Amino acid sequence: MDSARALEKYVPEWSLANKDRIVDALSAKMALFHLGTPAEHAHYRKMSGPELGNALMLNQAQLNSLVVETYKRWIESESNCRKFEREIANLKSEDNVRSKTKQELSSLRSQVDRLKEQVSEAKEVSKSSQTSAAAAYEARDKALQDLEALKLKFGDMEKKLYEAGKRSKAELKEMQTSYDQLLADHHRLISGRA
Repeated sequence: MDSARALEKYVPEWSLANKDRIVDALSAKMALFHLGTPAEHAHYRKMSGPELGNALMLNQAQLNSLVVETYKRWIESESNCRKFEREIANLKSEDNVRSKTKQELSSLRSQVDRLKEQVSEAKEVSKSSQTSAAAAYEARDKALQDLEALKLKFGDMEKKLYEAGKRSKAELKEMQTSYDQLLADHHRLISGRA
């Protein structure tokens, strides 16, 4: 390949249109055969049969490992989501949940849904090809980072709710003491009049 052609943008020579979907053998063949650039094809053409077979087995094994790992993490995130949903239900049942806390819970639910979608998309992308496996890996890492941030937010919320509960109990105890004192003073005044 000459140096001038090497710097041109690669435009696949296929008959696929923007409206087409890959739903039959012809469109799949068209997409697969034109996926790699001419330089990519030249690289693999230089390999011997056994070298190409070894490269294919290695890539397939890595792709399979990535699919399994992504699926395991997706299952873990599902479990964590259910756990968080149970925690949210428990928080709702506590007395006087502040409106700010309700808004945070709603935001966290949206993040959990978004994480489910990202993990699901990452799983589908990793199945499609070795090239998209790298994108799935990045999406999975982002989803896991978001999940860790979500765990930290839940921890902060639990701490805030615990502290609010302690304050409420202390205020209630103080009010009970004041009430008892007022009641005692009232009885003393009534006894003093009699």
